[in-house]
Amino acid sequence: MKRVRYSVLLAVAAGTLACDSTETIVPLTLDQATAVLAAMVVHYAGAEEGTHVKSCPLGGAVRYTHTSDHRESGDTAWWSVDMELYPGGCEVEAGGETLALTGDPSVDLHMERWYASESEEGEFDLTVTGAVTWRRDDNISDRCEVDLDLEVALGAHTNEDDLGDLTGLLCGHDAEIPFPQIVIAGG
Repeated sequence: MKRVRYSVLLAVAAGTLACDSTETIVPLTLDQATAVLAAMVVHYAGAEEGTHVKSCPLGGAVRYTHTSDHRESGDTAWWSVDMELYPGGCEVEAGGETLALTGDPSVDLHMERWYASESEEGEFDLTVTGAVTWRRDDNISDRCEVDLDLEVALGAHTNEDDLGDLTGLLCGHDAEIPFPQIVIAGG
């Protein structure tokens, strides 16, 4: 009889341990994920080279490292920018919620542009990769991975509004995000 009780007790204990008692994570919507990315990127576009820390509008900060290179050969010019963004409790508004962002480990931007100076024709490429962990006010959190890409041929009359869409994955969503919505807004 003792042996049966002990077996039942072990089975109940094992079943209790196997139950997942964590709260259900409601993922970010694509609009919220886009707002998170834009809030980080827009404040650091055009920043000075080096490593700096900037405060976020609602609290926390982002440490960023910015490097660039510019070369010319004949009538062709090439320019590149690399930025690594490391949010540390950076609070942003996204879809009516305040989210705190922490680098997981970072979000990296790589931009390249080359063009023939006489015709102003060339190419512009941008990749945004990496991940952040977001946390809502109710302490529910999750990881947001970013893998976006944009490639566009430039002509003499191409302006920033016509550069096209960043495409790829953003926080688990297939995304097509207009370039100005991420990089130019508010900048």
